[in-house]
Formats: sequence, structure tokens, C-alpha cells
Amino acid sequence: AAPSEGEVAGPAPPDEPQDCGRELGQESLDRLCRALGPASFLPRALEVVSILLRDAAQDPVPRWRRARAGCDALAQLAEHVGDLTNCPTKSRAAVPLLCSTGKASMKQRRRDFVGALLPFATRYPAGVVRAAAWDALGQACADLGPRIQDECASSLLPALCASAERDAAPRARAAACRASLCFLDCCTFSTLEPYLGDAVRALASAMADGVSNHVREHAVAAAAALAVSCSTCSDAAKRAAVCRELYGVVAGPLRPLAAGAHYASNKGDLRAAAALRARALLCLAITGSEAGRDVFGDDARALLDIVTRDYFDEARRRPEDDAERAGALKSVVRVATCLGADFAPFLDRVVAPLLQAARGDRILVERSADDSEDDDGDDLQPGEFVVRTEALEEQAQACQLVCALAEATMGGYAPYAEASLAALAPLCGSAITSDVRCVAAAALPALTGCVRVADRERGGRGQAALGPLLFALDALLEAIAEEAEQEPLEAVVQALGACVEAACRIEQGDERVTRADQCAPLLEGSRLPPEALCRALHACLAATLQRRAVRAAEATLDADYDDEQCRADAQAGDADGSLLFHVGEAVGSVLRTHGVRALSGLHAEWLPRLTHMADPRCVENDRRFATFVLCDVVEYGTQGGDAPVLAAAAPLAQLLLDLAADGGSARRQAAVYGVGASAKALGPHFEPVRNTAVASLLRAMGARAASTA
Repeated sequence: AAPSEGEVAGPAPPDEPQDCGRELGQESLDRLCRALGPASFLPRALEVVSILLRDAAQDPVPRWRRARAGCDALAQLAEHVGDLTNCPTKSRAAVPLLCSTGKASMKQRRRDFVGALLPFATRYPAGVVRAAAWDALGQACADLGPRIQDECASSLLPALCASAERDAAPRARAAACRASLCFLDCCTFSTLEPYLGDAVRALASAMADGVSNHVREHAVAAAAALAVSCSTCSDAAKRAAVCRELYGVVAGPLRPLAAGAHYASNKGDLRAAAALRARALLCLAITGSEAGRDVFGDDARALLDIVTRDYFDEARRRPEDDAERAGALKSVVRVATCLGADFAPFLDRVVAPLLQAARGDRILVERSADDSEDDDGDDLQPGEFVVRTEALEEQAQACQLVCALAEATMGGYAPYAEASLAALAPLCGSAITSDVRCVAAAALPALTGCVRVADRERGGRGQAALGPLLFALDALLEAIAEEAEQEPLEAVVQALGACVEAACRIEQGDERVTRADQCAPLLEGSRLPPEALCRALHACLAATLQRRAVRAAEATLDADYDDEQCRADAQAGDADGSLLFHVGEAVGSVLRTHGVRALSGLHAEWLPRLTHMADPRCVENDRRFATFVLCDVVEYGTQGGDAPVLAAAAPLAQLLLDLAADGGSARRQAAVYGVGASAKALGPHFEPVRNTAVASLLRAMGARAASTA
């Protein structure tokens, strides 16, 4: 018999148990394909799916379960079809198409995937099958995008819009909205533009009053993705017009959802109503921010009043809204980005809950019966603690949002900088996960910079930023010394240089500091002088080179060294190269902000190390690193220097000339720039190498093609 549940009913379909046949089948497909490989598993799997879909199409009513099973299988296999790109051509050719014949390129496979599912999504009589087909197409858009969007938009987008707007089964309509979200997440404006009007009309219709909240929730999320896609338009005038038009259409149905007007009609499931409201707030914030401050201004303030009143006021907050506070905070940050300094009056209401989440007070909690594997909780032991993974995600998100608020409001955030630094700085070295350590470090430059901006706005010279800068640097230097993972170490080193520039620069702006006189040398005479930062960065450099030497020795001496270990060492070498780049950038930041005051910190360790790394017998990566740092030394480290300083730096010009003579084009180009910077900075002290430099550069220019450095 044909299915009836979920066909025309308003509420969402009930959740199926995790151990139901569909869930187990999908998980088994995924595990088998990962174990056997797509080239071995997909031929048989796609053959079976093709048979299921063909049988279901011939006699739809009694065989709808076959159709749904085939769609569910394709949703799981979409990722593995994309993995065929990495398989040998001969193995890939053995994998059949679903509804086409002939030789299959990857482009043809993506078109075949859409062609096989689209009839079931649009014309199959059973709504549960249409929903399963749209879910499979949505998963394909996520796994095979953005190419599937570019290649299949002409057939897929009109069908998506029609189903999202008019499908009689709420389950299928909601699935079409979910698929629209997946499609739009990887869709550029040029692909979307011919169908933009239809997409806006369909989603606005799906968000309208009277539509099932289950459908509206996914339509709201898709509308937010549509706004982000429109923001990729390269024509600024067209982008502004399109975003304003989009906001004018979707703001109407979004305003009552954001205000919570739908709660009264959804008393049976307040959690679903809360989720819909949080999505509406975020969608309103995203579409409004893209439309611009002049269009969004009044709604932005109303949105902030709603969020700060209903989510962070203890007296008014609904219990069901607690789970959606993270989404509400995202909408607040979007609004802050749009309003800028005008957002400052609202900071007092949102910073406290953000810092509470950032501190991670809820991460480590005493184990309860809910955490026990035994239904009766008999295995509970007093004093046992568990880590709440959702609190870890909340902590990382809170750090990101603090950074975004500080960047958006700048001087307005200064009153909260001290508390924010106290919460985030220790996380750089102590947070449980590397993700949190990375985002906490990335937030510190904005927090030190906002104090400097506020001090400048009050007529000061930026000295107020010294305390926050030292506090941030203490945490970063400790993390550099103790961090064992590569990615957080890179983030910390990058944050160190950014903190120094953010606190020391005189003028506000995003452009790169190019002269020491554009900065106030705050660290001069402090308990953390530039020399201390240079020593810490040199220690990081030395440790990186030591790790590389150990790997090289193991590759030579280890009898069990194999190809797998070789690939792992190559990846580690690439990661070390990235770290070296950030170390060099951090040294450059210290030199750019403190000039000749920082040069003295390089003589003991850095200059001998750079001279060694510039030797022709060293690897190209080392020579390139030495070149980049030496360019910063001669350009910024000599600014304001007297005759003895310039005389001490004079040998670096010859070193740069040697680096410009041969090797990789990137290094040669940088070395030539350094030679020019040396001539400008050293003045008469460049005289001994002047003739050699001119002859060498002319000879090099004549020996190279015009297209090379």
C-alpha cells in the first residue's frame, strides 16, 4: 500500500530510531565503501540501486519502499562517487552509470546522478520518496559541489524552486528546502542569477504564515544561504541592488518569526519553535547585513532588542531558548558587523554570556546518570568527571564571536578588553582542543587593538595598550614554549606578530605597516623588550629545524623506513615550512614596529643563523626564509640607526647579492628587493658593494627571460 504518514500532515515526521533498518543500511554502505574502496564497491552498489529505481519507476504505488531505499543509498554513496576522481582511469571506467550508457567522465557521472534522482524528486506519487530523493540530491550538492551546481543548475534549480513552493506533502517540501540550502551553500552568483527571482519567490512562499514550521525552518536557512550567495556578485552596484531586493521580500515573513509570534500556534513542540526562531533571527541578520546599514538599520536595532531581552535576560528567557543561544549570538555578531561603532550600547548585554562560554565552565562536569552506559547508572563512581563536547564547540564559537565583536566595534569594545583577555589569553596554551587554542590566539590582536584605538580616540598616544599587549604576549610566549601541535603553534606565532602591530600602530586601518615611524614602540623599556620576542621566535625556529634534522636522520638510519613514513615526513616538512613563514612574519612585525630598537635583539642569534641558512649548501626553503627576514632587517631594522648601526648592517647587502645570483625565482626577486632596500637604508655604507651590485643585477637581468624574476 502507498504510504500515508507524512504525506499531507502538518507536523514534522517523527524521528526514526537510530537502530532502524534505514540507518543501519546507510551506515553499512558507508563502511563497506570505505573499507573496499569506491572502485571496488561502487560497481555492484550502483547496479543494485539502478535495479531498485527501475523497478520502482515501473510500478510506483506498491514499490515505493524500493524507490526510497534506492534514494537513501545514493545519498550515502554521493561522497564516494566524488572519490572516484582519485582512482586509476581503468578502475573508474568499470563503475557503471545509473541511467546513461557509454564512457563516463566525472562530469557525466554528476549529470547522471541528478538525472537518475530528479524524476523521483518531482513526479513520484509517494511524498516520502520525493523527500528521500531531494535529500539525496542535497547530499550530492554538498559532496560533489560546486561542480554539480555549475553543471546541473538548469535542470536542478527550477525543479527545486517548484517543489519548495508547491509540493503538497510537507515532508517533501521541507526536503526540497533542505536541498536548496545544500545547493546554495556551494553556489556562485553567476550560476544563481538566471534563477534568482524563482528562488526568492519559492523560499518566501515556504516561509509564509500558515506553512508547516518544519518547512519554514529549512526555508529560512536556505534564504540565509541565498543571501550569502548573492554577496559573491562581483559587480558592487548589482550586488547592492540584489541584496536590497532580497531583503525586501524575505524580511516580511521573517519579522514575526524573529519576534516569536509562531509560539502560540506551536505549543506542542516548543523546542521546534525555538529552533525556527533562532534560524529566523540569523537569517534576518545575514540578509540585512548584506542589504546594508541604510536598509537594515531599524530592523537591526529591533533584532538586538529581541535577542538581548529574550535570550540573555534571566527574567524573560524561555527554557526552550537556552539551546539556541549560540545561534542568537551569531545573529548579534552579524548585526555588529553591519552597525560597527553604533553597536557599542548593546555590548553590555552580550559580552558576559560570551565570556562565560569562552571560559569553558561547563566543559568538565561531574558524571551523571545521563552519562552512564548502564541504564540504571550502577557504574557511576563518586568524583568522576566527563567532558561535554557540546561545551567545547560552544567555547570555540564564543572565542570567534568575541574576536568578531572586537573587530566590528573597535574602540567601543575597549571597556570589555581586560575581561576578554583574562578569559581568552590563558586558553592559548591550556584549552583542551587545538581548535579552541587557535581561535583564542586569533582573537588577541583585535582585543589589544581596540584598547589602542580607544586611547587614540580620547587623544592619547596609545600607551594604554601596553598593559593588554604585555598580558597577551605573556600567554603567547608561554604557548610557543609549550605547544606540541603544529596548527596551534602556527596560530600563536601569527597572533604574536599581529598583537604587536595592532597595539603599536599609530593610525587605524587594515593596510600593512611599512615604516617604524608609523608605530609607537611600546615594548621599548618594558619588561618584554623586542629582544625577548626575538629570542622566543628564534627558539621556535631552532626547534623546527631540529625536528627536521631528526626526521632526516631517521630516514637515513631506520631500517623500517617505508613509503608511508616518507609521505608522512613530507607532510610534516610542508607544515614546518608554513610555520617558518609565520615565524619570519612575526620577526618582521617586531622590526616594522620598533625599527632599530629591535635590531640589537638579532645580533646574538638571528643574524648568525640567517647567515648560515643563506649558504648555497642549504636547502632552497632555508635560503628563501633567510632572504625574506634579511629584507625586513635591512629595510626596517636600520630605520633611525646611526653610523655604527649602519656599518654593522652593511655586510648584509653582500649576503643579499649572493642570494640574488641563482636559485628559485621567489627568492631571487625578494633578494633583489633587499638589495634595493639596502642601497636606500645604508647610504654611504653601501658604497663598497655598489659597483658589484649594479654589475651583478645587470648580468642577472640579461641572463633571464622577461617572464621570470
